[in-house]
Amino acid sequence: MKILVGTDFSEAAAGALEVATTLARRLGDELVLVHALEAPAPVTMVGGEMTALQFTEWLRKPLQLELDRMASEVRARGTRVEAVMREGPVHQQLLDVGRQVGARMIVLASHGRSATDRLLLGSVADRVVRHADRPVLVVGPDPKTLNEALTEQRPMRLAVAVDTSRASDAAVRWTREWCGQFKTDVTFMSTYWPPAQYERLGLTGFRSMYEPDPDVVSVLEDELRRKIGVVPGEGSVRVVVQPSLGRPAEPLAQEADKAKADLLVVGTHGRSGLRSIWPPSTAVGVVHTAHTSVLCVPQKTLEGQVERPPRVRKVLAVTDLSREGNLAVAEAYALCPPGGMVDICHVVTPPVGAQPVNPETRADVEKRLRALIPADAIAAGITSQVAVVEGFDVGKAICQTSERLGVDVIVLSARRKPRFVLGGVAHEVLTGSRRPVTLVHGSE
Repeated sequence: MKILVGTDFSEAAAGALEVATTLARRLGDELVLVHALEAPAPVTMVGGEMTALQFTEWLRKPLQLELDRMASEVRARGTRVEAVMREGPVHQQLLDVGRQVGARMIVLASHGRSATDRLLLGSVADRVVRHADRPVLVVGPDPKTLNEALTEQRPMRLAVAVDTSRASDAAVRWTREWCGQFKTDVTFMSTYWPPAQYERLGLTGFRSMYEPDPDVVSVLEDELRRKIGVVPGEGSVRVVVQPSLGRPAEPLAQEADKAKADLLVVGTHGRSGLRSIWPPSTAVGVVHTAHTSVLCVPQKTLEGQVERPPRVRKVLAVTDLSREGNLAVAEAYALCPPGGMVDICHVVTPPVGAQPVNPETRADVEKRLRALIPADAIAAGITSQVAVVEGFDVGKAICQTSERLGVDVIVLSARRKPRFVLGGVAHEVLTGSRRPVTLVHGSE
């Protein structure tokens, strides 16, 4: 395969070329060294006016000589390389050549600019990252660290940003493929907005907005590990979850620094038009903020892949303890595979004044829920738990419980009457849950 590396003949670009050369050597790839010359406006010189075409040609010759010289140096070190000179907008030419040669990735240098300049104008790296259909490696200000890791002097250290998005799936997939080839220590990083998670999980009482909440971290770590799956290879794998009240780019970059990462990997949505500018891209924010090199993996790399539904391992059975409500429990055990778990849940409305349900009532409900566990559940390899949940909004309490317990499917019963289709608890759960819902119809 081929690796495309862009150059503007700067010192930063020379560092990016060094990294790309080492990477190509390690992967057995060929380099495509590209310089794009944007056509300047006509100028007036002594002796008359020079047209834009003439001026471009006048600039092209020394640049072509320099490009060929750089390519010769790379070849002398044993790496195959093709030198390509193009004319036009730099980011567009890099993207076009990348598609034409079927490049594995595009490698660029991150040039220092003030925050205002980058916000108003954007850099070539920004534009390539926003519109690329293949991974883009933006080499940071210190390419020596990444180069050292790529030469296998030690295990490479990756920091990978993960969340619930499809773009994040692209970053995780690339990471698994890399770890399957090379010994790598990986830190998967995720941030969360505390108010949203407390609401999603139904967590009450005093909760910190700045320190990691153990209940939130436990749920998110479990969700992320399931998303990440098995990471091949010999290196270590850890998951770090941190709260963030702002945009995630800065805390992700800080966590990458703590992990002493050689490379920060982040997924991109690959939006076009105005959507590529606002809302701000986390990937572009990370490129601006991080002190290390950043690999941006676009969601487009997943095109053609069918997303498999998660394997069922935990089922939430919701019952109001009526005969029809208890049908959901039987259905939940029928859905649950050996080695799985069924959580039997009943929602109790607190007394007037929002006082907690008294212990006697709770104990009686738990006893009735345990009586619904099939006698052969243990023999079938299914673990059972019961949960008495307090809530004034039953549908919302069910959705929050499903998130807190990390179940794969919710099972509840619904009569066939129209009110259960147009409203009621079943409708609230169907419209409010992020998880699959199975309805068991009782008698009319």
